[in-house]
Amino acid sequence: VEALLVSDPDGAASALHRAVDRLSTNVTFLLWAAEVFADLASQRPRGGLPDRTLLTDAWASLLCTVVLRPASDDRGLELIDRLQALHELTVRFNPPIGYQEQFDTALESFAGAGPRSALAAANLLTSSNPALALQLAENSDDSLGRVLVCASANCELGRFEPAAQLFDRLERWGHSALELNLDDRFAWVLAMTEVG
Repeated sequence: VEALLVSDPDGAASALHRAVDRLSTNVTFLLWAAEVFADLASQRPRGGLPDRTLLTDAWASLLCTVVLRPASDDRGLELIDRLQALHELTVRFNPPIGYQEQFDTALESFAGAGPRSALAAANLLTSSNPALALQLAENSDDSLGRVLVCASANCELGRFEPAAQLFDRLERWGHSALELNLDDRFAWVLAMTEVG
């Protein structure tokens, strides 16, 4: 496949597609295949967007890893990073490639790799699936990140009192609300306004 990438990108894509079917239990290969498909897609833009067929192949290759439990927290974080990058590309299409449910399910699977993966997945789910974000954050370490994810998810669910209580814990890590990023600061203002 690598030899064909330079001389025959179409042949490389076909060979890679066949190889994905044969090596569907090898996470390292599937990650590489998803990256190659995404690179090939970006080399063939149409209307300002990557090639839809090749990007769909990238998405499908990465989703194959969902059934394979990540071997470590580091691998879980790598899978989450790749998933997020591909998801940002796929939602630019009308209709989007894939579904939000696929993204949520993949994040939930990758979150099982360890506490850092759980927090990274929860952070990405805060606005789209706050209930799942809260559930995943329970599996992460007690940290500033966990407090922020849980506070923001509670705001999304309209639970402003628990959100305000969580925001009050920022001082434990030496932070004030003024140091938060824009989204977290908005959630802080909303929670404090609603609680009074």
